[in-house]
Amino acid sequence: MEKTGYSIIGQGRIDEILSNKSEDRRNIFEEAAGIVKYKTRKVEAEKKLERTKLNLLRINDVLSEIEQNLEPLKVQAEKAKEFLNLREELKQIEVGLFIHNISTYKENLEKIIEDEKILNNQNEDENKNLEKLNYLKQKLKTEIDNITSEIEDIQNLGTQNIQEKEKLNSRN
Repeated sequence: MEKTGYSIIGQGRIDEILSNKSEDRRNIFEEAAGIVKYKTRKVEAEKKLERTKLNLLRINDVLSEIEQNLEPLKVQAEKAKEFLNLREELKQIEVGLFIHNISTYKENLEKIIEDEKILNNQNEDENKNLEKLNYLKQKLKTEIDNITSEIEDIQNLGTQNIQEKEKLNSRN
């Protein structure tokens, strides 16, 4: 069901309407027909449409700028990925080197400890030999002292014998 709107125009207004310019008459008829509010809405909608077009132009400008920056950003992203990969690879190499060095140091330490044990055993053997030689030296010294003492005793005895022989020869 369609509504129809009727507007009542007073008699005095008809003369006014007829004497007005065509533009003014049209406004009065549009007002009477109730289309003024639609015209107003149309104007507002057109303004909104114009603002939307301007916003779309700005968005397109921003998108264009973003697209221009996209390629350098891709290059930077690739460089960043490569850097992270290389840094991870370096980290793995450093860890491997660290583990290798620890292993090498451990082997060297074990060899040094083994060599130290060998040297300590050799030192103990040499100390035992030195003690044995010192004992033998002391024993030989004692024997030499004893032999020297015996030689002196024999020399003394020889001297006494010579003296006695001389006494005997002098008596004769």
